[in-house]
Amino acid sequence: MDIEKPNFELALFEANKLLLQEGLIETFPFQAKKIVKSCSDMSIQSFKKAIEKYGFDPKDLGSKSALTASRLGRKLLLYNNEEYKPRVIWSILHELGHDNLNHPLNPEQYSNKEIEAHFFAAQILMPEQIILELIRRGEKITSKFLQEKFEVSREAAEKRLKTMSMINWEWRTEEEKFFDECIIKKFEAFLNSIHPRTPTFDEDYEQMEADRMSWRI
Repeated sequence: MDIEKPNFELALFEANKLLLQEGLIETFPFQAKKIVKSCSDMSIQSFKKAIEKYGFDPKDLGSKSALTASRLGRKLLLYNNEEYKPRVIWSILHELGHDNLNHPLNPEQYSNKEIEAHFFAAQILMPEQIILELIRRGEKITSKFLQEKFEVSREAAEKRLKTMSMINWEWRTEEEKFFDECIIKKFEAFLNSIHPRTPTFDEDYEQMEADRMSWRI
């Protein structure tokens, strides 16, 4: 019987590490397949190629958007490229979450592992730090906003908003604060493309001083 609670802290930690990996994710949305190739030893293949190359029975692939399997000693991440794209991307990153979090090959048997993988995918696709920073800048965050800016499904966007509404953001560990600062800094260009930050008085003063110094001969 599965009684172990989901380890949200671990899922968040692993997702944050991936977000900060240099040269991997630079903006949103991004190429999910590139992330899998760079961050795991899994071979990512479409369902069609899996059938042709590895001899999978279409019935074995079922109705999922993505799944992991093993063939000829290789771990495979298979996806259905005929499905709704945002759902496929979510499912690919969900499966990557299982891999990064060292879950068993059939994690659907363990509900807590499924929750962890969903949490991982949500953080990769819609980082909480970026959403909160946009709110601080005065942006109104809605389901439609998340769908448009991060190219996620309505279901994923609504779930993200619901999950974030239940978190106490005033309580952050030092590690979480560190990741918050690093992620906001890394994705400053993306943030500014949506809602440029208003300079503080001190920043305005420093810029004026810098401009004044540049006028001197």
